[in-house]
Amino acid sequence: MRLVPSRSRSTGHPLGRRTSPPARKRAPGPGPHPVAGVFPGLGSRAAYQNLGRHLLDSGSPAVREVYDQAARAYGVPGRPEQLLLIPENLPAERLAQQAFLGAAILTHSVALEAHLRDTAAKSGIPLHFVAYTGESFGIITSAVASGALSVGDGVEIARVFTPLMLVAAEGAVPDEPIAREVAAYLPESLHGRQLVPEPFHVVALKGDPAELAVTLCEIGREFPKVDVEIHKFYSDRQTNVYVRRGVKTDFDEFIGRFPAVRAEELKKPTNFLAHSGRMSGVREALGRFLDAKGLEFRAPHTPVVSNHGAGLLTTAEEVRTGILAITDEVMASRETAATLADLHPELVVELGPGEKSVQLLTDNSLAVPVTAYTGTADPVLGVLKQVDVLLAELAKLRDSGDRLTDEHLEPLRDLFRVTSGHPFGEEYLHRTLRRVVTDELLRPERDAAPAFYELLEVVQHTYRHRADIDAGHGELVLRARLKKELTGDRPGQVHTELRVLDRAGRAVDRKLATTGQHEVVVVHFDRLADRGQTAIPRQQALFQALRHDRPALFRQNDCYLEGSDPVGWLAALAASGAAPLADVVALHDLSREIGPGLDLEAALDRLVSSLTHPELPLVSPAGVPLWSAKDIAAATRGVFLDGALDTGRRRVHLNGNCRILALGSTLEADGVDAGPHHADVISVSSPAEVRTRGVNAALDEFEDHCILSLTVEHEKVLRYAQSRRVLSGTVNAYVGIGERVLGFGKGGSESMTIFLRKDGEDRTTVRKVLSEALTTVSWNPDGRGVMLPPFAKARKQAEYLQALPEPVRRYFPEVYDIQERVIPVPPHLRADGPATRKEVIYEMSYVPGEEVSRFVERNSPPPAVVARLYEQIFRVLNREVHTVNRVPAPGETLDVSYFRKIEDRLDLCRRTAPRTFTPELLDTERIVIDGVSYLNAPAVLARFRAHPEYLRILEPRFHSLVMGDTNTENIKVENTVPLLHAQWLIETGAPREEIDAALAAITAESLGIRFLDPRAIGFKSEGRDTRDDAMYDNKPWHNSIGHYDEIHYEQFTLRVRTGSGRTPRVDIGFVAGNPYQKSYGVRDVVARGEAVDPDAPRGMEDHFAAVMAAVHRDDPESRQLKDPYWIIRFVFMMGTHFTAMPPFHFQSELDGTLTDTYQAQRRPVAIYCEGVKWLNWALQMLTGERTEFLGVPVPPLAHLERPRRRTTSAGRTTRRRAVSGQHAPRSPRPSTRPAVNAPHTTGLPHARQKEEG
Repeated sequence: MRLVPSRSRSTGHPLGRRTSPPARKRAPGPGPHPVAGVFPGLGSRAAYQNLGRHLLDSGSPAVREVYDQAARAYGVPGRPEQLLLIPENLPAERLAQQAFLGAAILTHSVALEAHLRDTAAKSGIPLHFVAYTGESFGIITSAVASGALSVGDGVEIARVFTPLMLVAAEGAVPDEPIAREVAAYLPESLHGRQLVPEPFHVVALKGDPAELAVTLCEIGREFPKVDVEIHKFYSDRQTNVYVRRGVKTDFDEFIGRFPAVRAEELKKPTNFLAHSGRMSGVREALGRFLDAKGLEFRAPHTPVVSNHGAGLLTTAEEVRTGILAITDEVMASRETAATLADLHPELVVELGPGEKSVQLLTDNSLAVPVTAYTGTADPVLGVLKQVDVLLAELAKLRDSGDRLTDEHLEPLRDLFRVTSGHPFGEEYLHRTLRRVVTDELLRPERDAAPAFYELLEVVQHTYRHRADIDAGHGELVLRARLKKELTGDRPGQVHTELRVLDRAGRAVDRKLATTGQHEVVVVHFDRLADRGQTAIPRQQALFQALRHDRPALFRQNDCYLEGSDPVGWLAALAASGAAPLADVVALHDLSREIGPGLDLEAALDRLVSSLTHPELPLVSPAGVPLWSAKDIAAATRGVFLDGALDTGRRRVHLNGNCRILALGSTLEADGVDAGPHHADVISVSSPAEVRTRGVNAALDEFEDHCILSLTVEHEKVLRYAQSRRVLSGTVNAYVGIGERVLGFGKGGSESMTIFLRKDGEDRTTVRKVLSEALTTVSWNPDGRGVMLPPFAKARKQAEYLQALPEPVRRYFPEVYDIQERVIPVPPHLRADGPATRKEVIYEMSYVPGEEVSRFVERNSPPPAVVARLYEQIFRVLNREVHTVNRVPAPGETLDVSYFRKIEDRLDLCRRTAPRTFTPELLDTERIVIDGVSYLNAPAVLARFRAHPEYLRILEPRFHSLVMGDTNTENIKVENTVPLLHAQWLIETGAPREEIDAALAAITAESLGIRFLDPRAIGFKSEGRDTRDDAMYDNKPWHNSIGHYDEIHYEQFTLRVRTGSGRTPRVDIGFVAGNPYQKSYGVRDVVARGEAVDPDAPRGMEDHFAAVMAAVHRDDPESRQLKDPYWIIRFVFMMGTHFTAMPPFHFQSELDGTLTDTYQAQRRPVAIYCEGVKWLNWALQMLTGERTEFLGVPVPPLAHLERPRRRTTSAGRTTRRRAVSGQHAPRSPRPSTRPAVNAPHTTGLPHARQKEEG
């Protein structure tokens, strides 16, 4: 035998030279396929009968060369057909038959590998073998395929292996040439000896790994190796042993003592004992044969995976040892499978018939697609080819592709025709999908063209629903959505809706009754009875492992954390990020040591006082989500001090079916109260189940479902649904299966705005939904005017848009369709409320461009840019809108449109959230906001009403057509380039003249200003007849200097302190560096008594006077000329707007309930406080206490007849005349309206709602 360095096979070997594959790109696309080849052992010999000459006659030069080299080595040069596995080639003698079978099986297997590579190359499928291995005898074949042995040398070893083993086992030398040949290599000590004096049974022992290990240990104690010997570690759950026939009865009786382990006889008793320690002499003999024949071993060009231990054989000596190990070393198949997995091939191919290696690798839970290749009708290359076509199409669409066509879909039909119903094809496609989907959708960027994601979605949906359609005959699922039932006899339940492209190419819609399909994911924590002190750290480890190793479970699912007892609650707190792990563990340890008492309460107070905002919401003891640190703190006190979780079944009321991940727990589904919805549980017991696929089948299946559900549309729908505190199925309920969701309007406090494209149309349609089912507040369905319920307001908006005159219409969207309907309320949500709800849905044209508030959020433009933008918005409104239907104001505007609106809306707040909008907050004479004392809303309204001279000033001079809701969420700019250009110049310090020119280029025409969502409610008018005070259209200032954007998008913190007999105190702090603060630069100069600086403006307040002056400069209808008191009315309007706005900003939970605390409802509270401030500032102008506002002087007021102190924005005091008796206004009266028809509210024990921070 010779050991030599590796050399090229390009001339001397039919398998040719191998090269390393290029690195795979991240972007999808066809590339080299890393493959591991597995060769069968002699246990598959029965499958090698009558294989015919299809390989030899295949026309492959590589295959012919294998046969020619094998024929020379076998002694039949020029007659390769003599090695075909057909009956006429089988010798008559017993050992000669075994010699032939060994040589012929090796030849066929090596030729099969060459055929696979040759056929793949001709088909344009690049294969790259990363390793070879085999079962026992298959290691010899692997040595040849890897280049460690020539074909001829491999045939020599294969020819003698079985005869050598049998001669040694039986101790006699039959009268056959092959017997005499091999006997000559046996050690002298074996001559005439029977290594196997009687046949052995081959028995598989199967069971749980731990039970199996115990059983094998006991067998080793009970039986000597000469009677019972391990010869194959098949898998973690199976070990094969040789059992001597003479002890088989005793062995069976012994195994009967271990009911957890099952014994199964694999074949008839045999004397052929490969991988047995008793055959060590044969190992020596085989080594002598290798040396005597001068067989040449080289370092393999492709590694060989060891079958007698773990790892790779990469040197000539290691390969030689691997072949010798077939004789007397235990077969380590489970380690072989593990090593294959570590190589991460795309697929593993068994190169030969029988599929025994396929079964072995499957039993070892190899997380790689495995198939057999026989060179006949194998689908493997067809599958690879069609998947490559898919990847090539995705790569083509990635950078350019707006729409899918039939041309894109036809290859998908071919793909599913090839893969459907074939385990390997489905598994290979699934694995490819997993890779592409996770690469693309587990990262934050969505930088591919729309058609790329659409094509990927079709593949995902079709694969996921392949059992629901006829994919094998070309049906495809174009779209799939989980939808809540809004109508019919199952309201609130879910179904899956499919749009299917059938065999004939027609789009048909199908509905699947998937009642149990999960809508939310809940991670469950509890005390783990057998874990004690380690329960919390153990569950944290499992949770972090899930997030790290199975991110798809969380990426596009509505996820919540839930603890079913105090220990589980603490574990959930830590997992949510609301509390450090060390702190909750310390509290747990303390509670175990000292039990309930003052020390525990003190420790609990320390913990809850330091809680932060959770990354994932917790499920409260009442079963609804908790989002804020304060609500979690109150619930935590309730858990530990009031036994809030001592209720038996854990309540999880999230208004949908729950998939519960129980960490280390034995939770059963019947231990969860999910209301009318379904709950199922997946238990995760160990980190190994998380790290390794194939250990926890239920977890793997769920992860697969989650990955196949990762789509761009699902992501959009989920994020929007979460922002609305509803489930994705509810949003999907308003989208037809023949429509594609493009996005959502992010504004709108009561409406749902969906951007979609209908199949067969090019235009984008905007669908606006206003439904009682989607509103938190219980509006009076018969309300009118400013109390018109949102669903009724929607119809008026549509009528308003349809009736706009031609000059104005171009600034607004076009209405296409209006629909009104009544839908049933799901029984579990009715309580004592109505059984039906009304909704209005209308569709309109899409206005291109970017919403102003979103532009500010994304770009944080400097105040000068925003100020110039505001100026252009106001110019359009004044010139184009407010000149339409202009008439003198009829009077009474104040009482109807402002005062009563505030009172009616605040009463609605009291009924909606009576624990938040309490008399202690609303009905006191004064309220302290950010340290400044103000008259509370009822008191300040009373002051206005008590003075007719104030009312004359505040009453508008004219009414006209108004847009009515110029919140900058409702204003779009088609072209943002002028804004961005000016921003860039300012931020890069360009010369002043360049900046001025860029600002001047920002015009209504260059921007393309458009308006979206009219209020459509005016003074005693609505819909097409809407007229009102034009002052209302100055609302863009409320987004900036009124902090609306920061409040609406929750860039603030809130602390409220109230109590009987005390003045309420509210502190509002805005998040430092938030995008709106960066852009607007608001310093709150009015509230702080500071001055604006128009000469060196730093924020929007400094630009206010200049913008308002510029809008009306050279305008003969200027409000400064026609309406000298405009600044007072502007501040008053801002105050009335904020004070009446809270009902639109309540948030309900998933099950429709409302958490009635200051923290849960902090937005309406903060908005109310902003209104109080502006109303007070308007009153100060009327009383003469404030003589200017943001640089605009207050005009002289006739009713101020005597000097008094007055206050400017800068805090300076002067003297001015005042009306006698102005400090004795009518005292406000608390509301006496009963809180009827209030929705169910969730009170939290220990909420300390009179003082929340």
